[in-house]
Amino acid sequence: MCGAVTKPDELSNGNQSGKYPACATAFAVNQIAAYNFMAVVTHALGRSSVNPLPKNVCGFDGETWKGAETPWDAPMEWMTTPMAAGPQTFTWNISWGPHFDDTDDLKFWITKSDFVFSPTKALAWDDFETSPFCVEKYTDRNPTANPNVTADKAKSLLHTKCNLPSRSGHHVIYSEWGRIGPTFERFHGCVDGAFGVGTGIGHRPAPGSGNPGLDPVTGKQSDALGRNRETPGGFLMLGR
Repeated sequence: MCGAVTKPDELSNGNQSGKYPACATAFAVNQIAAYNFMAVVTHALGRSSVNPLPKNVCGFDGETWKGAETPWDAPMEWMTTPMAAGPQTFTWNISWGPHFDDTDDLKFWITKSDFVFSPTKALAWDDFETSPFCVEKYTDRNPTANPNVTADKAKSLLHTKCNLPSRSGHHVIYSEWGRIGPTFERFHGCVDGAFGVGTGIGHRPAPGSGNPGLDPVTGKQSDALGRNRETPGGFLMLGR
C-alpha cells in the first residue's frame, strides 16, 4: 500500500494524488527510504532462528535501513483487508528480484487472539504467536511438488495457500520469503487484516462482503473496520 501503490512524491509538497493518504504518516519516518519497499531484506534465517530478535517487527531491522525503523514499522492507522478464518491465499510480488530458482520457504505469523491494535504503539514480538500458522516450502526443481505454493513466473508472483486461525477485529500478519544458501536472503513484510465484527473503531462489517461501504458523512470508501479509505477493500490483499 505504502511504497508500491502509493509513492512518497504522491503525498508531498501539496500533492495528494496517492490512493492511500494515510501513507503520509509512514513516509514521515523516511520519505526517500520508502521508495525501497522491495528491499526490506536480511541475510539470515528470520524469526525462527535469529536471537535476540530485532527491535522492529515488519522491517526486521533490515540491512537497507541499518537496523532503523522503516516506514512500515510506523505506528499509525494502517489500512486493512477483509479476512476470515480458513483458507486464504497470500501472494508475494517478487518482480524486483524474481528468484524462483533459489526460493526455499514462506512463513506467516499472526498476532495473538487477545491482541488489541493501537495506532500509537509500535508492534512487538510479544504481540505475535510464537509459532507460525503457515510454513510452506518451494523447490524450483519440482515447482508443482507442493500444491500450496504456486509460482506464476510470467507475473513474478508466489501464491501461498494457508489456513488462517480464528480472530476478531484488527490483526497483523508478519511474513517472510526465504531463499536458500549461500545467501540465505530473506524478505520481510506485514499485512493488516480485519476479521469479523469487533468493537472499537466505527462500524465493522463482516469480512468477505466485497464492499466495506461508503461513509455516510464523507462519502468516501471505508475499510473493513469502518475507517475511511480511498479505494474499495474488496478481496485484494495488500501489505503495508
